[in-house]
Amino acid sequence: MYIHLLFDAKFAKSQIGIFEKYHPNLSLYIITQGGNTQTEDEDNIIFLDNLNIYSLKKVTDRCIDGIDGVFVYNASYNHRLIALYLKMKYGCKIYWMFFGNELYSNLYYRYNYHLIDDEHKSASKFLLDKLRMIKHWPLFKRFAKKVDYFCFWNIYDFELLKKYVKTHASFKFYTHGFAFSLDESYSIKNNNDSELIVQVNHSASWDGNHVSVLKRLVEIDPERKLKLLIPLSYGEDYVIKEVEDFVADNNLNAQLIKDFLRADVYFKLMSRVNVFILGAHRQEGGGNLLHAFKNGTKVFLRDDNNLLNLYQDCGIKVFSFERDLNRLEDLTTPLSFEDQRNNFYKIQELFSMKKVEESMRHFLT
Repeated sequence: MYIHLLFDAKFAKSQIGIFEKYHPNLSLYIITQGGNTQTEDEDNIIFLDNLNIYSLKKVTDRCIDGIDGVFVYNASYNHRLIALYLKMKYGCKIYWMFFGNELYSNLYYRYNYHLIDDEHKSASKFLLDKLRMIKHWPLFKRFAKKVDYFCFWNIYDFELLKKYVKTHASFKFYTHGFAFSLDESYSIKNNNDSELIVQVNHSASWDGNHVSVLKRLVEIDPERKLKLLIPLSYGEDYVIKEVEDFVADNNLNAQLIKDFLRADVYFKLMSRVNVFILGAHRQEGGGNLLHAFKNGTKVFLRDDNNLLNLYQDCGIKVFSFERDLNRLEDLTTPLSFEDQRNNFYKIQELFSMKKVEESMRHFLT
């Protein structure tokens, strides 16, 4: 039996689906946040909003033949604690189903890893978080050391982990299921100034540096020709307020998305976007970027975001926010037909069904 510690019901469907497709009836899925309290447990899904060592008995009682592995998604403090307990008791393997924040936030608070542009502001906002994360660092370090498999699609994040923490983990290619939303069609973007839509970030994440991006857009677009799309449907409330205030103070033509949208509705909205700018200094928003490249969208990433290196290594045309975004024309000039087509096929190659199937069929071996 394999135990999956899933963090959020909103994103669990694709993660459950991919394992049931390739390894059916071998797993028990525990959803620890966002489960509807009225929802009854299904045969292989348990909702436990307060997962701890004691409530874990509800799970282990179902594993009469033992536990072969524990899959830890978005490794929170409790998930790390539970995984280490299960490894000690059952000798099972730990699969770290990597998301990103669980590594980068620890590096930020422990080693001052560069994530926030306004460090003075962040110091006051995150003092308590800093103390908490430093306190929890020994458990994170122990967890990373005991992990058997680091499961993700960006090997540069695995290399980053190894720079700061000793681990005997092996890398396994895993996509969190978002490759399955690709199809064989793509559309060519031909930008028109009056219709140009620029998307800024993908959420109200604390490390999205929204204001840094918006300030640059204000500088290069004094006549406010740009139409902005700013998703804020999940993340931090103070980030939403900060963006709202900046948009109002600078009279920006911006659509703020604060309601959570179904994936198909959101990605249809993204298909209208001409330019996508990600303000984070870290890897995040991978599914959004995948759809952006598929749609022929022009993408700008921060210089120190390792996704810039990953995509350039793969031959994808992607731009640096710091070096390549200096004039309005840098936004209004679309990718060439050849670059758009190349990006589509390169992103398909990076997350091809053949590659996904090959990795998933051998995932448990």
